[in-house]
Amino acid sequence: MALTTTNGSPATTSSSKDSSAFDDQSEGSDDEWEYLVDRKGVTCDQDDDDDDEFTLLESLRAAWKQHVCAILVAILATIVYACYQQLNGPAAESDVLAPTAVLFDRMHTHLKSYQRTANITFCNTPADADGELLAKRESTLVSFEFTVPKSLLPAMILHYAADFMQDDDYSHVLLLDNQDLASEALEHSDERDSEIACLKQQVNDGVNLLKGHARYYQSPTLESMYLDHGATSTSLSFVNHKRQAKLQPAHLTFTGFAAKFFNISPQPLLLFWDGSVERKLVGEIAPFESLGTATTPGQSFSLTPVHDSSHALARWTLTADDCLVYYENPNESPEDWSETDLYLYQMQLLTKEFATSYLIHARRPWLAQFPRPYPQYFMWQASHFGQVQAIPDSDLTLKTESVEPRVFSIKNFLTSEECDELVKLALTHDMQASTVYSGSLVRHQRDLSTRSSTNTWLERATTDLTNRIYERAAKVLQIDQSLLQAPMDDDVHANHHSIAESLQVVRYKENEEYAPHHDFVYPSQKHRMQPTRFATLLLYLNDNFEGGETRFPRATNANFHDGITIEPKKGTAILFYNVLPDGNVDDLSQHSGQPVTKGEKFLANLWVWEPVIN
Repeated sequence: MALTTTNGSPATTSSSKDSSAFDDQSEGSDDEWEYLVDRKGVTCDQDDDDDDEFTLLESLRAAWKQHVCAILVAILATIVYACYQQLNGPAAESDVLAPTAVLFDRMHTHLKSYQRTANITFCNTPADADGELLAKRESTLVSFEFTVPKSLLPAMILHYAADFMQDDDYSHVLLLDNQDLASEALEHSDERDSEIACLKQQVNDGVNLLKGHARYYQSPTLESMYLDHGATSTSLSFVNHKRQAKLQPAHLTFTGFAAKFFNISPQPLLLFWDGSVERKLVGEIAPFESLGTATTPGQSFSLTPVHDSSHALARWTLTADDCLVYYENPNESPEDWSETDLYLYQMQLLTKEFATSYLIHARRPWLAQFPRPYPQYFMWQASHFGQVQAIPDSDLTLKTESVEPRVFSIKNFLTSEECDELVKLALTHDMQASTVYSGSLVRHQRDLSTRSSTNTWLERATTDLTNRIYERAAKVLQIDQSLLQAPMDDDVHANHHSIAESLQVVRYKENEEYAPHHDFVYPSQKHRMQPTRFATLLLYLNDNFEGGETRFPRATNANFHDGITIEPKKGTAILFYNVLPDGNVDDLSQHSGQPVTKGEKFLANLWVWEPVIN
């Protein structure tokens, strides 16, 4: 599933210098563990003077003291500032800063115990406590074994250290320089003690590949998606009427897929789509980061330096089997990089190693970063087509429109009057040309070939109607409504403690459309929370037009070659998930807004993130 550069430089999991360095170490000793966690994948000077050695516990204690001191200083500054305001009155608006202590207090309860490494284990047990609990809810999660070269151990320990320190942007752990990365670092983290001990035991046992366990989401069978499949069919012959005919999946006419490009180098790069007629910028890929896009088989892409977009460093022609692309500059050596770059380099190689094992077992690409825990929020089950489920504390019900991906329809989510009111409200705001996300270089750009509509954004506190929509959405999602933006009287900006974006209202005029795309995003590997769009709620605001259907062209089914198509009905809502229960993003959630052939279509959508908004 991984592509290498066409210049003949394959992505590797360790440098040649790594192998020779390992040969000098005796197997089955604590010295090997200490040596591995100190080297960060390259040879480090060894000092035989014990007085000059530092354990990771000492280094992390020092870093943690700095971290705690910084928090205490911030809290103290907040208190002093509050006292000053009481004595001297409020400061000018431009001088007001959001107090750190307030933001920490407003952190969601579940995030205070959030662990990026929660769904993996290097011990003999195939699942941790969180995994067992989730497995009871999701019987389709299956344990599998993955391996990590021991040369990448420092990066793995780095993830555990980030969890232990709650270092959400890795800014502290990436500054550990050459100090040891040893098991003592996490001795005060009870949940992770056993994991570090198991890693250390594997290293000291002399293995070259560290064995871990995780869970993948097992796709349902096509037969299970049709509740009445076992019923006797008049189309079957009398002789074979007792024999159940095996369903065959429809041959889908749309062959698109998500592709992800990894820049495993210390220089930013530009990603271009090389069309037969035109060349289009997809976006910028920061050093040791990645960028994803939707594409189709046979499309060509190239990477160039930022300072010279005419010079292609590498080119690829993609297929669905080669949707993960890794680029390493053959003229650069990790030995010349900074300590931080070496860590980031190994972190991406960790993702590549895990993706290989995941593909073998799950038979789908791992499009997320590794590690990424299971979704933190409730997910509705989708057992079969037509399944109806009641929404607690509501008169609403969900009907399963698709099992894979999980798509549900909710009739009468809005009344006809509420739809009209929302359209009028949106038209009073300035509706701008809709854009698409294009990475860190050009955050949003107009692309008529992909999206040709206009839109505006409405916060929850805009009117009573928008507030009711968020309350109703919380019931549908089975998520605490306090997480879906803040009411008007809240004193902290919504994005600091909300997992919901503002409500987007979109207008499609005749011949306008939204080509097949994904709603999920690809977060930085340095973001401990690994945020992405978790769920999408679409609201149809009118139906006096033609065309404009919502289509899931890759939905698994036995009847329709164009996937699952949903006809817009005024007041109906559509819910679908952009992630899988195992933490991976759902490539099959790709969807489109078909061209409007007559009239105007109005649609609202609410994006809910997991576990936080990026």
